[in-house]
Amino acid sequence: MASLATALAASAAVPYGDAPEQTGDLILPDGAITATTPKLLLIHGGGWRSDKYLRGTLADEAALFRDAGYAVYNIDYRLAPAAAWPAIGDDCLAAARKLVSCEGMPDLAAATGKPISILGVSAGGHLALMTGLRLPRKDVLGVISVSGIADPTADAAANPDRYSALFAGGPIDNSAFPTAQLSEDTPPVLLTHCWNDTVVPIDSPISFARAMTDRNLPAETYFYDLGRTNQGHAIWDLGNKSRHVFYKDIHRRCLAFLRDVRGLPQPLPGGATPEFIGKLRRIPAAEIKESPVSIGFECLDRDLFDPEPCYDRLAEIGVKHARVQTGWWKCEKEKGVYDWTWLDGIVSNLTSRGIEVWFNVGFGNKIYMGETFGEASVGFVPIHYGPECEEAWKNFCRALAEHYKGRVDRFEIWNEVNGKGFWRPKDPNATEYARLVEITADAIREAQPDAKCGGCVMSFPQQYLDEFKRAGGLGRLDFFSFHPYDPNPDVHWPNRVKWLRDFLRKAGRGGRDVEVWQGESGFASWTPEKYWQPRIVRESERAQAVWLLRRFVLDFSLGIPLSSYFQTADMMKKGYQMGHTEQSALKVARQGVLNGLTYTPKPSFHALASIAAVFRDGVRPDTRAVFSAIRETSPADAPPPDGATIRCVAFARGQTPLYIYYMPVDPQRAWSDKTARTTLRIATRDDLDAVSAPVLVNLLTGDVFALSLRTDPAAPGAIFIDDLPLSDTPMLVCDRSALEIVGK
Repeated sequence: MASLATALAASAAVPYGDAPEQTGDLILPDGAITATTPKLLLIHGGGWRSDKYLRGTLADEAALFRDAGYAVYNIDYRLAPAAAWPAIGDDCLAAARKLVSCEGMPDLAAATGKPISILGVSAGGHLALMTGLRLPRKDVLGVISVSGIADPTADAAANPDRYSALFAGGPIDNSAFPTAQLSEDTPPVLLTHCWNDTVVPIDSPISFARAMTDRNLPAETYFYDLGRTNQGHAIWDLGNKSRHVFYKDIHRRCLAFLRDVRGLPQPLPGGATPEFIGKLRRIPAAEIKESPVSIGFECLDRDLFDPEPCYDRLAEIGVKHARVQTGWWKCEKEKGVYDWTWLDGIVSNLTSRGIEVWFNVGFGNKIYMGETFGEASVGFVPIHYGPECEEAWKNFCRALAEHYKGRVDRFEIWNEVNGKGFWRPKDPNATEYARLVEITADAIREAQPDAKCGGCVMSFPQQYLDEFKRAGGLGRLDFFSFHPYDPNPDVHWPNRVKWLRDFLRKAGRGGRDVEVWQGESGFASWTPEKYWQPRIVRESERAQAVWLLRRFVLDFSLGIPLSSYFQTADMMKKGYQMGHTEQSALKVARQGVLNGLTYTPKPSFHALASIAAVFRDGVRPDTRAVFSAIRETSPADAPPPDGATIRCVAFARGQTPLYIYYMPVDPQRAWSDKTARTTLRIATRDDLDAVSAPVLVNLLTGDVFALSLRTDPAAPGAIFIDDLPLSDTPMLVCDRSALEIVGK
C-alpha cells in the first residue's frame, strides 16, 4: 500500500468553481489512466458548517481508495450559513459534473464522460446522496453515505443548530433531502451507520432506506455497533496512526459495494484470479418446479416483522417453501368464530408468487386458557387446560385444514416441544406430546385425509425421542422436523441424521419411513451479550452468510428433502415473546436475511439466492462420485483450526454433475487460505456428462469464473482443475452448461 505522503504527492488541487473553497485534490492511481479507471468523488462532513472537518479529514481514506485503483476527487465546498442550501449542494453537484466530464483534468482524459461513484461522510453523506440523486442516472454508478444525514426528522429535533445554518435561519426545506429525489432512476445506495451513533441518529438512514425498499429501489445498509458504542459517529478507527481511517469492516463494505456497482466480482479467497464471466442468474420461485429450499416466515402471529417488503424479495431469488405459524389466538378471538384474514394474506401473497407454504400449528389462546404470558400465549399447550380447551383446539385444527384445503397440505404440530419456552405451563413431556400429536393429526385429517403431519423438536433429544416413540407418537407422522442450531453445521449433523433415519424407519403413518426434515435453523448476524448459542464473535454478516451456505449444502448432501433457514427478516418490529419472557426488539438476535427495519438484503440473502438457483428441479446428492481436493501447502499458509480437512460433496441434475468443496471449520473464524491453491481431482463416468468447460461459482456472491482443466497420463479416467481458491465457504465447480449465467 502506498503511503499517504506518496498519495498526496501524486495529487493536484483542481478547482471546480471560482470561490476559494470550490476546489479538491485529484489523486490518481498508479499506472495508465484508461476508460475503465473508476472515478470516486469524496465529500467531507462537519455538520455543513464546521471548518474543522475539511477535505483533509478524508485524505487518509482518499489514499486507500487510490490504492484500490480509484481516481479520487476529494473536495471542499462553501460552508453554511454563508452558502445556505441550495448553494452548498450545488457546489457538490458542480464538482461531480466536473469529475464526470474530466474538464480541466487532462490526466483523466481517457475516462472522459464515464460515470462516477460518490462517497460522503456525516453531513457529507447527505451531500453525496443529494448529488447522486440529482445527477443524470447515466453519470452515476452508486452512492455511499457513511454515517450520513439521510432523513432530517430525528436529527433536526436533536440538533436544530445544524439546520438553522443549512437554511440560513429559515425553515427546513424537505426538498433538500434525499427522499424527495427518489425516482425509478435512483442509483444504488449504500448506507453505513452505527446503531448507537450519538451524533446522527440511526433513524435517519433507516427512514431513507425503508423509503427506497418500499419503492423497490436498490438500497443496501451496513449497520454495526460492537465495541464502538462510545465513539460518537463510530466511523474512525481511533487506534490507527492516521486520524481519519475507517474501521476496516466499513472500508471493506464500501469497496465491495463499489465493485458491485461496477459489475465486478468480489475478490476470491487467497487472491485467486480466474477469468470472471458473469453472475449466476437468479431463478424466480414461479419458474422453479421443485426445490428443497425453505425459509422461515415465522412469528407473524406476533407481528414481529412486516411481511409486505419480503414477498417479492423472496420470490425473486427462488425460495420455494416458507414455514408459517398459524397463531390460534389471532384466528379465533371470539369462541367458535374464525377470522383467517391475516393468515389468508400471508398464504395468498406467498403462493401467488410460486412459494409453497407449510404450516407450524400453534400456539395457545387466552379465551380458553385464562391468563397466560403475552398476548399470543406462545408455548401454552391446550391439553393442559381441560376438556373445553382441548375440544376448541381440535375444532381450530379441523377448521384450519378445511379452510386451506388445496393450498396448504403440510402441518408441523407445535414448535420445539422439548424446550421449556414452548411447552407451558408444565415441563416438557414426550408422552403428553404424543397425545397432542394424536388429537391434532386426527383433526387435521378429518378435513384433509391426505395431509402430511410432522413432529418438531429442537436440537437432538435422543431420550425424549425414545419416549415419544414408545408412547406411539410416530404412528401418525409423515415427517419429523429437527432444529439443529449448531455453530458449525458440519460437526455433528451427518451422524445424527444417520441415527434419525434408522430410528424413524417404518415407524410412521401406514408403516412408512418418517422423513427427516431440517425445519428451522439459523445463525444471527448480531447477538446480544447474553446469548444461548456459544459464539466466538457476536457481530458478523459474513459468518451468517457462510453458515447459511454450509447448512444448505450439508443438508442437501445428506438427501434431506426440505431444509428451512430461520429466518426472512430480523424480528425488530416489537418485543419478542416466548413462553415466559420478552426481549426488547433491539436486543433480539438478528437472524434474518433481510434487515428488520429497512428490509435491505444482507450477504446471507445473496448467498440464499445462489443456493436456490443451484438446488432446484431434481438436483440430488451423488453418492457414487469420486472427487477430492488436494491442498497444496506452503510455509506461509494459515493452518485450519480443529484439524479440519477439505469436505467434498457431489450432486447431479439429470446427467449433469455438480461438485462442491470447502473447509468445514467454524464459520465464525472467517478462515481462508492466504496463499495456497487447491486442485480438484474428478473421476469421469459414463453415466454422467463430461465436464469440458469448467466454471467456478462463488456461492457467497453468485460470481462465476471460467476455469481450465487438464488430464494426466498417469491418472486415466480423471480430470484435474488447478489453482482453485480455498476457504470456509462452499465453492461450486461444474460445466458451464449446468448454469444460467448473466453477463458481466
